[in-house]
Amino acid sequence: MFTRLLRLFALPCLFGVFQASAAVHYVNVASTNPVSPFSSWATAATNIQDAVDAASNYDEVLVTNGIYQSGGRVLPGSLLTNRLVLTNAITVQSVNGPLVTTIAGYQIPGDITGDSAVRCAYLANGAILVGFTITNGSTLAGGNDVEAGGDTSGAGILCPIGDPSTMSNCIFVSNVAGDFGGGTFGGNYYNCTITANIAGIGAGDAFGNLVNCIVFGNDPAGGNYGFSTLNYCCTDIDPGGTGNVISDPLFVNAATGNFHLQAASPCINAGNNTYATTPADLAGNPRISGGTVDIGAYELQFHFVDQNNTNPVSPFSSWATAATNIQDAVDAASNYDEVLVTNGVYEYGGRVVTSYPLPLTNRLVITNAITVRSVNGPANTII
Repeated sequence: MFTRLLRLFALPCLFGVFQASAAVHYVNVASTNPVSPFSSWATAATNIQDAVDAASNYDEVLVTNGIYQSGGRVLPGSLLTNRLVLTNAITVQSVNGPLVTTIAGYQIPGDITGDSAVRCAYLANGAILVGFTITNGSTLAGGNDVEAGGDTSGAGILCPIGDPSTMSNCIFVSNVAGDFGGGTFGGNYYNCTITANIAGIGAGDAFGNLVNCIVFGNDPAGGNYGFSTLNYCCTDIDPGGTGNVISDPLFVNAATGNFHLQAASPCINAGNNTYATTPADLAGNPRISGGTVDIGAYELQFHFVDQNNTNPVSPFSSWATAATNIQDAVDAASNYDEVLVTNGVYEYGGRVVTSYPLPLTNRLVITNAITVRSVNGPANTII
């Protein structure tokens, strides 16, 4: 009995030792002195694959800003080149998110798919990818693939069906597969946005497990998803599952690649907090704002105003720390945020804006693309 207890105690201790000894490897496309194992920014790798090859299970690879579009690897028994291959249980994470960190494949001009195409990434055996834009991936021409995947499926990401590898806080956009899964194929996805991809079946995703994701605006011929499991996701046709939103997600401007949510988006506060796997969204803001995680890669940030609050603390992200005047909350907000104002007469404070012929004081000045909204309407909320 004692021996059994000792073994049970030793297992978590050993696991803790292995985790504590995990190394960090660094990647900077502009590095001028790459030295394996790339253990500092001063010796960072210039492409992600080199750092991954230097890593062991449970290590972390940190990737700073850049478009990673060089290098490639062909899997044994395969013909298609992958920009990145992850086959061990490591985490590859961007430092500053997908707006400034991109893994790009290669699409053949005119034909798009074909022998010289490059898929963005292949993940297996519990690998983790966090905070990238995955774009311009392609595959071999379609028509002879099998549902298990292969060289003609999964242009953005391909994972073996049932593999525990996970992707979070990623954007999959403008990838083209010959058969299944233009954006993603297999794997597990949390708070990702999958849009504007093309494939014969499952233009957005095929055979993936998706939670808190937006899968919308992919090629209608292939459909947004195929053979996928969706829960707490936003898409166009009900996939079954739990908590899904069947609606346009209302991106700020999908045509220009701005996948932030408008203030009226049905994806706001519509996700499941249990599956919010990272503390920050793609923009580096808190992953949960307003109490419940949003669906998709970006979290709409809320700032609160209550003139009777006794503990105002910037950025005023809860009623307990609400601002006492609207201008303070507006000043703490960034583009696409929302300021919620509860009951009161807001008649204090002011800001001068230079105007002709004389400067004029304004009770409230808003000069960025945010929404200021009363909680209970104009009868109870006055500026």
